[in-house]
Amino acid sequence: MILENESDIGTFAKKTKKYKEILKKQIMNKIGYKLVIVMGIAVLLSVLLMGTLGYITSRNIIAERVEGEIFKIVELKATKIENIVSNALNVSITLAKDATLKAWFQGNEQDEQLGNLAKQNMRFRQEEMNYPAVFAANRKTRHFWTTNNRPTDILSEDDPDDSWFFDFLKKGDLLEINVDSNKELDEIYIWINVLMGTIDNPIGIAGVGLPFGETLKNITAHEFGKYGKIWVVTEKGKIQMDEQTKNINANIQDFMPNILFDEFIQGKAKTSIQTYKNSEQGDITFAMSKVANTDSIVIIRVLKEQRLKNILMPYIHKVFLFALLSLILVASIFALLVIINTRILTRLSRAILALGNENFAISLDKKDVKRTDELGDIARGYEITRVKLSDAYHHLTELNISFERFVPKQFLNRIAKKGIEKIQLGEAKNELITILFSDIRSFTRLSEGISPQELLNFMNCYFSRMDQPIQENYGFIDKFIGDAIMALFDRGFSGLEHARDAVLAAIKMQEILVEYKQQCPKLGEIPIKIGIGIHTGQVIIGTVGSHERMSSTVLGDAVNLASRLEGLTKLYHVQIIISSQTYHLLNDDAHFLCRKLDIVTVKGKSKPETIFEVFNSNPKPIRELKQQMLEKYHQGIMQYHLRNWEVAIECFNECLKIYSDDFVSKMYIERCTYFQSNPPPFEWDGISHLNHK
Repeated sequence: MILENESDIGTFAKKTKKYKEILKKQIMNKIGYKLVIVMGIAVLLSVLLMGTLGYITSRNIIAERVEGEIFKIVELKATKIENIVSNALNVSITLAKDATLKAWFQGNEQDEQLGNLAKQNMRFRQEEMNYPAVFAANRKTRHFWTTNNRPTDILSEDDPDDSWFFDFLKKGDLLEINVDSNKELDEIYIWINVLMGTIDNPIGIAGVGLPFGETLKNITAHEFGKYGKIWVVTEKGKIQMDEQTKNINANIQDFMPNILFDEFIQGKAKTSIQTYKNSEQGDITFAMSKVANTDSIVIIRVLKEQRLKNILMPYIHKVFLFALLSLILVASIFALLVIINTRILTRLSRAILALGNENFAISLDKKDVKRTDELGDIARGYEITRVKLSDAYHHLTELNISFERFVPKQFLNRIAKKGIEKIQLGEAKNELITILFSDIRSFTRLSEGISPQELLNFMNCYFSRMDQPIQENYGFIDKFIGDAIMALFDRGFSGLEHARDAVLAAIKMQEILVEYKQQCPKLGEIPIKIGIGIHTGQVIIGTVGSHERMSSTVLGDAVNLASRLEGLTKLYHVQIIISSQTYHLLNDDAHFLCRKLDIVTVKGKSKPETIFEVFNSNPKPIRELKQQMLEKYHQGIMQYHLRNWEVAIECFNECLKIYSDDFVSKMYIERCTYFQSNPPPFEWDGISHLNHK
């Protein structure tokens, strides 16, 4: 809440400071300067004592911290590589198990239709995960296929660059993960090779290659001084990563003692840390951690004395912290003496502290207020200020609650962390969120049929009902645009949570609309429907306008795309459309009933977008019919993109036999029929170019 900021109740802060000064003056008069002198000497002795103890113990503490810090960093670097490998490994295994690709390879790549499907699957995997290299190699034909339409290489046992293929088949392993350099691209790559078929009957090898340039900078970055170093090496000691590219492919033995090389490289331990003495440089610490599922090892070298100097400063700060604690201790003793001598000061202190915690109910005893000395003046002044601060605080609370009705508190938490009064024009934050747009169809007809006041009452009631599922699913409404709603979902950091939240909210909004129409007889005469578009992407959340007047806003292509998707619900006659980014974040959750609608480019964007329908909110009979036809429907979509117009028409006709009112199936039949007599050009990619909002 903004009111947690002391700056929002500045009067309170000033009054509190004033009372503290008065209390200090009265205390000094009561206790006297002698006690202050004694306390000052005690503080000085405490600082000297703490400083001496800190100096004696600091070196041992620092030495222990250095080894622990190095050990954590080497494990963190190894984990970073493991995380990169994990997703790529799943994609490689999926590709190796692809039935279409296996069947095509087993048929010596003679079946053109199977080949097109196999290459389409490879392209889909590449585009889905944005991998630069997705490949498959046939054991029989020795063709090396990537996402191009032609084999990019014919593997030969005489070519040293192709030795990886034949070595892997000879090993008899199911998978292999290597970090190696690509001479042609002058880049470090992670190569993941997965066997197609079985060890006894191998069909080929499939996998992906990941460029490691950016990760190289992150892995080898360190703050260990000039002599500090981080390497990634193979199990044979060959350097794979080094901040100095000239050292790549060199042997790690050139940079470490042989005894440590034997333990780190040839040993079985996953992690290890060792220190040895160097006559010139002193103690040198080496630490290593093996990267799971790869042949890579992360090694760190640190000159211990150099690192001790680097982290000595925080321990000096610790000495000063000890001194500060001593001061606090003395101040506590000082306060205790005050309490003993003047009980009214204790009551005043508690009352003022309560004000700081926004508790205005604590009042002083009547006997304190009736005193005729200076402390009585303080007590009476406190009571007057307490009442005024209470009134001001509750007034500010009401103002903030009213303000949040116009600006969501989720915005304020981002752009006004220091208080509303400190909001600056241009305050902005880049975030990954999910955007939901909804719009009432036939709104013009509705507005023509009722009076302006009835229309206003309807809109307020409608917006209140739509807000409920949005809030229940951790979202918030950014703005109302006429009859449209723009809502944002930001729970979590990876996108998995807020993508799911937005889709659940959209389903519930459609269900609530049905209930609302049943409860309002007048609306039952008008076929009110809403379309909802959802997209997940990066946006900028901030303030725009002028210094005299500004407002909060959300900007970015992700917002525009979500709005365009909502508009497409009218074109495809569906209730909810989501983007491919949102769809993939649902992780094939069986709870969500989805089907692919089309690949489109919307107005204002050149990049194609795959769109999906979520039909959970359809009436139960229609929902069940769509589920029954789903497999045949997706076959039709695939045949459409393969230009098999006749087969696609048969698939969509089968869908219509199950659900005769499916508009999308009818739409694809019309497209296929048109393309039969007007074939698209060779470069046709199946993308629908939509130029209207």
